[in-house]
Amino acid sequence: MGNFDTALSELDKVTAESWKANIAELRGDILVRKGDVDAARDAYAASIAVADNSLVQMKLDNLTQ
Repeated sequence: MGNFDTALSELDKVTAESWKANIAELRGDILVRKGDVDAARDAYAASIAVADNSLVQMKLDNLTQ
């Protein structure tokens, strides 16, 4: 629907540590759709730092190509 900023602010409301990797991945997905590739790269890297995930690594790798 294009409400990227609203979606990003909603993610800020999730504070549970157990969701940290998922939230960072979702943030990356939203930022890619928003066109902010540099910030998306940072979000995916943050997700991987919390929990190694081959899918998120693939998303990150695709941004560098």
